[in-house]
Amino acid sequence: MAIKGRSRKNQIELAKSYRIQGYSCPSGGCLLSDPGSSKHPRDLISHCPDPSLNDIELLKIGRHFRLSPAIKLVVGRNERENEKLRSLSIDGDILFDVLDYKCPLSIARVPLNGGELLISARIEARYSDAPKNKPVKVTYHVMDGQDATLTVKP
Repeated sequence: MAIKGRSRKNQIELAKSYRIQGYSCPSGGCLLSDPGSSKHPRDLISHCPDPSLNDIELLKIGRHFRLSPAIKLVVGRNERENEKLRSLSIDGDILFDVLDYKCPLSIARVPLNGGELLISARIEARYSDAPKNKPVKVTYHVMDGQDATLTVKP
């Protein structure tokens, strides 16, 4: 149809002619063209050359923290993202939650050593409603069964 360039006028007219409504805003563009969103796939592929569909779905949500070449922590931004993180969790994942305060859900995808657990718990506490100047209790749950609590400062 010789549609080219950035203008979407022809596409919008075509949609009208077929009485198509409810399509996405034509100015939105692909998430991969957004500098903030495009860094996540690049980071995943550089650290995991053969990602699963679950790994790719995880890219679409939350705040991403690369703790080491092998470890990434993803922190939910709202209740919807927390539920999505929970649904994407798999055996071996570690889920973090702050006791006694409203908080996001965080997920780490690989086994963590003591220092990495501490950093992850502190990041989780930082994004919670817990006071930033006093220690809080952060629980972590390994999806294959282990639970524990750390006391950290955000």
